[in-house]
Parts: sequence; C-alpha cells; structure tokens
Amino acid sequence: MAMTRRPTSTIGFIGLQATNTIGYYMSQRARGKNHQAAVRALACKWIRIIYSCWQTRTPYSEVKYLESLRKKRSPLLAFAANNPS
Repeated sequence: MAMTRRPTSTIGFIGLQATNTIGYYMSQRARGKNHQAAVRALACKWIRIIYSCWQTRTPYSEVKYLESLRKKRSPLLAFAANNPS
C-alpha cells in the first residue's frame, strides 16, 4: 500500500504548488481530513485531469479548469478568484 501512496502523494503535493487547486486541498481540510488524506484526494483529482487530457489529447489549461468550476457553480471558484496563482 505504501508503494502506491508515495507517487500519488507526490502528484498531490506538486498540484498544491502549481495551480489554483489548493482550494480543493483546503476544502478537504475543512471536511476534517488530515494533511496526507487531503493531498491524496488532490492527487486523485490531478490523476483524473491528466487522464482526461490524455484521452482528449489536449494540454492542461487553467482557463478550462476555471471555466469548468464556473459551469458547475463550484465553491472552489471563489477561492480561485481570491487567490490567483
């Protein structure tokens, strides 16, 4: 189990440093998850994004991500608006 957590946690940690996805991390922490669980949840989110980019053969776009949040009326959008990367 530890072998699969390390790469996933690394992806999540990189996601924390890279973009507006820290709002997702913060929402996980607000739900009571500890740091490691929140980073793993963020990593799973990034894995879904990477898989989608691979399937559609399109590069990741922060603009598309934020537009997707707007369409879904996500509460994460408020965090992204107040904390530009």
